[in-house]
Amino acid sequence: EYLEDHRLFGTLVVAGASHIAMLLNAAKASFGSDSCIIEDLLLQEPVILADDEIRTLHLALTPQGEKVRNEKWEVRNYSFQLLSSRSGKETNDNWQTHITGKMVVQTFLSEQMRMSAADRQKCLTYHEIPPQEFLSTALSEKGQILYDEIRKMGHHLGDSFRRIEKILSKETEAFCQITSPDLPNLSDYQLHPGIIDSCFQFFCIRGPALTHPNSSQEGNIYIPFSAEEIRFYAPPDKNRILWCHIRFKTQDDPNSLKGDISLSDETGQLIAEINGFIARRLNRESLLRENLLYETIWQVKERSNPLINQNKSVNQLVLANKGGFGKRLSDELKAQGVDCTVVLSEQEDLKNTFESVLGLLAEILMHDNISQLPRLWLITQGSTPAASEIDPFQATLWGLARVISLEHPDIPCICVDFDPEYSVTDAAQLLVEEIQNWDGEDQIAWRDGIRYVQRLTAMQNAKCKMQNESTLHSQRRAINRPARSQTPLKRADMPASASIPEIDFGAYLITGGTGALGLQVAKWLSEKGASQIVLTSRRPPSPEAKEAIAEVEKSGTRVVFIQADVSDKEEAARLIQDIRTSMPPLKGIIHLAGIIEDAALLTLRKNMDKFHRVLAPKVYGAWNLHTLTQDLPLDFFVCFSSAASILGSAGQGNYAAANAFMDALAHHRRAKGLPGLSINWGAFAKVGMAANLGEREQARLQQQGVGSIAPETGLSILEKLLGQDAAQAAVLPIEWSKYLSYHYGTDTPPFFSTLQPKAEAKTSAIPSQIIRQMENASDEERRSLLENYLREQAAIILRAASVQEIELGKGLFEMGFDSLMAVELKNRLESDLGHPLRSTLVFNYPNIAAITDYLMTDVLKFESSAAIEDTPQEADSPTDSESIPEGDIGNMLEKKLAEIEKFLG
Repeated sequence: EYLEDHRLFGTLVVAGASHIAMLLNAAKASFGSDSCIIEDLLLQEPVILADDEIRTLHLALTPQGEKVRNEKWEVRNYSFQLLSSRSGKETNDNWQTHITGKMVVQTFLSEQMRMSAADRQKCLTYHEIPPQEFLSTALSEKGQILYDEIRKMGHHLGDSFRRIEKILSKETEAFCQITSPDLPNLSDYQLHPGIIDSCFQFFCIRGPALTHPNSSQEGNIYIPFSAEEIRFYAPPDKNRILWCHIRFKTQDDPNSLKGDISLSDETGQLIAEINGFIARRLNRESLLRENLLYETIWQVKERSNPLINQNKSVNQLVLANKGGFGKRLSDELKAQGVDCTVVLSEQEDLKNTFESVLGLLAEILMHDNISQLPRLWLITQGSTPAASEIDPFQATLWGLARVISLEHPDIPCICVDFDPEYSVTDAAQLLVEEIQNWDGEDQIAWRDGIRYVQRLTAMQNAKCKMQNESTLHSQRRAINRPARSQTPLKRADMPASASIPEIDFGAYLITGGTGALGLQVAKWLSEKGASQIVLTSRRPPSPEAKEAIAEVEKSGTRVVFIQADVSDKEEAARLIQDIRTSMPPLKGIIHLAGIIEDAALLTLRKNMDKFHRVLAPKVYGAWNLHTLTQDLPLDFFVCFSSAASILGSAGQGNYAAANAFMDALAHHRRAKGLPGLSINWGAFAKVGMAANLGEREQARLQQQGVGSIAPETGLSILEKLLGQDAAQAAVLPIEWSKYLSYHYGTDTPPFFSTLQPKAEAKTSAIPSQIIRQMENASDEERRSLLENYLREQAAIILRAASVQEIELGKGLFEMGFDSLMAVELKNRLESDLGHPLRSTLVFNYPNIAAITDYLMTDVLKFESSAAIEDTPQEADSPTDSESIPEGDIGNMLEKKLAEIEKFLG
């Protein structure tokens, strides 16, 4: 089980220490020797596992020369290789080498390899009573501090690997006190991987700053790479404390660390020595490239125990009124005594739908008690892939809901989709039960009397890589397999078979085709043999686009540009008619058209034109292409969707809703027997919308653990997915542990439960540095510490040159904050302070001084009488809405929204 305790950037990587432990066990099992020497160890390729992957490991030892024997000992020499293969694919061509080296087995030697009495006394002196000259200048700290650093750097360890209790360090030397894991099978190991890895942890984490202080380490981590020699003398007594001694060596190359490590017990007995140990720098991107493909699945899940402290009487519902279903359901709910506000919305009227939802959201935000905010329920019928008739228009609500949850995490937003075959009475009864006994699930579907919940998981049997073909191949491990294998939610979009379509004579349409990404797709189609490509866009191609088109035409492919806005039904019809009448048969469509106009949801509520401009190309453009070509024998119909529709993206409620429509449209087409594929792309590198992000936005993505996709990798994945069965797939270069921590802190939604690092779940919460500092400070110091912390966080978000630019009394919006930055600051504070905060925090307390007062007195409860007396009451502090006449609440809401608009300019 310790494999689950070791993740790098959210990816499960078998620790190099595990391989070393295997070698030591092999020496014992094969030769009966407790001691051995490992030489020229090279950890050349990590074993990287996708969740639920099965891998076969094979350790091969080959004799080298004759064994040497005398009256005291016997020596045997071997070379070794550790190889792996996909389970069930163990042929000669499918094995990959991970480590190599030599092993020297020395029998009857261990008793002679103890430390001399002088060395033992020196060891005891260092371990139990460090020499005064070392103690007077050494830094002493708890191992917990190191593990806090490790977690923030993207290395996520469970209890098996968190064995360092104490650290003594000075310059380029350190001693780490290590305890053995309390495991029932500890005796199965000569030296447990958790102990070996603990010897490497200080080396790899603190080494860069000690040996290369001027080199930037952002986005990198160091991992074991090689060792000139490992001398293992004897297994440790499991009841004894161990001490690891680390000595760094000078190294000019900032990409590597070098030094020596020794391990002994508290009596002074030497357990092991690692000489010439080298750790190499590993970039986060290289690990994220291994596992990119994800899918949303539906699992059977009966309702669990309801959450405690529920406010059952306050719920706000939005019912999608497909065929009058919403109106009838509303009447039935009222008859059953559900105390709620119902807003009806016709599926064809997206404008009314979104205005209703955002208006209701604004009303909810007026509630004063954060622990009793109403829950927002979005109810649809047949918007999920399980339905025989899928309504993509209703699916837009699901995309919007995911953004509501990100921008306003204090407001539970729950989506429930009912089977179109359900009677209104049955649906009402199930909904009442969900409302009154809500268990925290926020994406629910009811089919055939069975309750399903949605999960994001690594795509089964569809691994794509961003590296070259020599990179590690693997498939799923059988650990914690999703429940869909037990009772799957039947999908109407699954074809009998799938194969990569042949791209040859015929016309291929690319909407948004003159953008950088569209031109990359055109080049790819040309290379695959397309005889004619039609590019369309609302605007003529730029000079750069014309050059790219000319390059494509050099390969012999005819490229035609037709200016058209596919969101306009007449222009879309003219475009398709032109292709039908003057070109070869249309064989494929790749829909890339789209725009972004980011804004917080409350801002979009005041500017619905901005909302609908983003909807137009994705919703109406895709729908027009679908209706105009559904009678054609297309080989493929591909929508370039966005990760925003399944993950949410603060400030992109319009964009998430639009892309959710395309996701559902692909399922809708497959249910009708038509080709359909929607790909939820993460950010592309160099091309696409993300390429135009500024430095601040790029830094924000990096803080979230979001990587990028190289265009050539994306096209390779596109080709692979065209041969897959799925109607929808997500391509996500994301470090999940960092992403989930950034957006949700410790309260990860169930949707991500299969991606949450299990090692993280096993460890207790670690107080942040600011909390530790304030706990140990005097009353007078706490306010100053908190103010400085808040200024630092604001400076990071604004990317200010200095924290001095952040003035205590100056409004954050005056200094450049926008609504998305306000959400980011709130999320940062929640994560570090460990307390829930209102999503309107910065609007209610618009400067550092005001936020400090609020946090000190109302959140952290660090009372300061002087601060309370001297600080005037904020004029815009939340007011108890129950004390306000009902008729004034609307005016108060409009006033608050007007203030927000003023801040946002």
